[in-house]
Amino acid sequence: MFNIQKSFFRKCIVVLLLIGSTMMQVNAQKTKKKGAKKENTKTTKETPKKEEKKPQNLLPDDKTVTITSAFTPTLRDASKINFTGSTVLPSNGNPNLNYSVPSQNLFFPYVAGSLRPLALNPQFENPWKKDGFVKLGFGNYSAPYAEAGLAFGDGVNSSVGIHVKHQSFKGNLPEQKFAQTSADINGVFNIGENNELSGKAYFDNMRVRAYGVRNVAASIDPFAGVNKDSLGLHYGTYGIKLQLRNKQQNVAGIDYSPSVSINYFTDNWKAHESNFILDVPVSKNIDENFSFGLGFTGDITSYKSLDTSFNNNIFYVKPYVAYKSDNFKLRAGINPSWDNSKFRWLPDIQAEAKIPDQRFVVLAGYSSYYEKNTFKSLVDFNPWIYQPYNLQNTRANEIFGGLKGSAGSHLTYEAKLSYITFYGHPLFLNDSVLGNRFYTAYEPKMKDLRIHGELGYKVAETFSVLAGMSINQYSNLDENQKAWGLLPLELNASMRWRVIPSVLVKSDLNFWSGGWSQDASQNAIKMKSVADWNAGVEWNVYKNWNLWLQCNNIFNNKYQRWSQYQTLGTQIVGGIIYNFDLSK
Repeated sequence: MFNIQKSFFRKCIVVLLLIGSTMMQVNAQKTKKKGAKKENTKTTKETPKKEEKKPQNLLPDDKTVTITSAFTPTLRDASKINFTGSTVLPSNGNPNLNYSVPSQNLFFPYVAGSLRPLALNPQFENPWKKDGFVKLGFGNYSAPYAEAGLAFGDGVNSSVGIHVKHQSFKGNLPEQKFAQTSADINGVFNIGENNELSGKAYFDNMRVRAYGVRNVAASIDPFAGVNKDSLGLHYGTYGIKLQLRNKQQNVAGIDYSPSVSINYFTDNWKAHESNFILDVPVSKNIDENFSFGLGFTGDITSYKSLDTSFNNNIFYVKPYVAYKSDNFKLRAGINPSWDNSKFRWLPDIQAEAKIPDQRFVVLAGYSSYYEKNTFKSLVDFNPWIYQPYNLQNTRANEIFGGLKGSAGSHLTYEAKLSYITFYGHPLFLNDSVLGNRFYTAYEPKMKDLRIHGELGYKVAETFSVLAGMSINQYSNLDENQKAWGLLPLELNASMRWRVIPSVLVKSDLNFWSGGWSQDASQNAIKMKSVADWNAGVEWNVYKNWNLWLQCNNIFNNKYQRWSQYQTLGTQIVGGIIYNFDLSK
């Protein structure tokens, strides 16, 4: 009896122990599930918590539960995207790549800037082709034309270009002849890693005849009793220029570009002129906005003829400070100057402001400067002048304002209004005997209200139109009645159109209102307005061979730029161009 009770008591204890262990395992599993949910909330979005239910005892009292193993919760393996890398098979063909290049909005009015070679990789094979060309032609008025050019160098450390040109004609009027031959050589050389030396040597020979005597177009001989040897005017120019500049800003932030030039000019009547110019500009950037500079210029001229000799010298010192931001630029300086020992302060203040919509830039300023007058510069403007007995430099005080900008991606424009006071401006009066030579008269003081405008339209390298206008209203002259030889209105336009890759069409149009001159009785006469239209075409007919044709003065206007000097009528010149490559 006692043993039976003892055995029953043991069974009850075992059952109680099993029930207790089961309850402990259930509580442990609930704790693990809560921990797993907390970990998942770190990487998933939070969900609202549900109300916790109290655990219920789902086991009936009269059942026996046998535990075979503890419950271990596991997560299902996530699906993963597997990338299998493989190289592309090589192809012998060239891919067809299409590039959309936006149209460049560049405008270079009137005078082309100097070209400089880019810094190419020295390991690049054949970066500079040794190209050349020969251009030959002939036209009416017994007009031969010859031109040739050659470029050579490696394009990395050096490049050199040679250019020669000759043209001449003989008009229908007596002694109406012209001939010009010129040659120049330009070179650019690297010196070290950051310095570039450029140089130019040039020669020019121009021959004209002073055929513009009175009644030159009449049937009578206008040169009766005139020594025709005295009509010849021959001008020769020899010169050289050297310039050194830094290509990149150095550690000190200093930029420099000193230059020196020597020019020798002579005529066939024993007059000669030498000119020496030294220019040393230096600038330094203080920070991204501020900079300052200092420059020195010495312009020395010596003239000598059979009758007289004199010197004409100008010296400048040009200090300035500059401020530059995204929307505003300011440059201010005051330059001490010596014009043949006469000292003057020359202020120079220029400002540019960009309008918020960035469609155009407003510019304004006050500037005082000298225009150097030499025998050569006067001949370049009017080749029929007498030898000078003295030379004066022109001083100008200019107050200006204007705007510039662009409209769209192709159109650029600039407009400028200036009020200028000139001191010592050269004017040109034809003599009262034959009228074929001009005296140079210097006006002590003269006002000029000038309106200048430029307009350009460019479509990549296919089509371009450039136009310019200058209106000058000269007034308040002290000694001269009129501004002799100066034009009150000038309009000019040029067009370049590559119709197809092998055909280039070009055209130029010039218009000006006539200036003032004098008749035989020294009365003021207003010369006629002039319209001159030129057009030409170049056609690549076969490989390196081109044909060219140029037609000048299409309107056949026998006008006069200078009094009594009638120009040619319609002139047609054409020929061939051969391009070659010496590197092959």
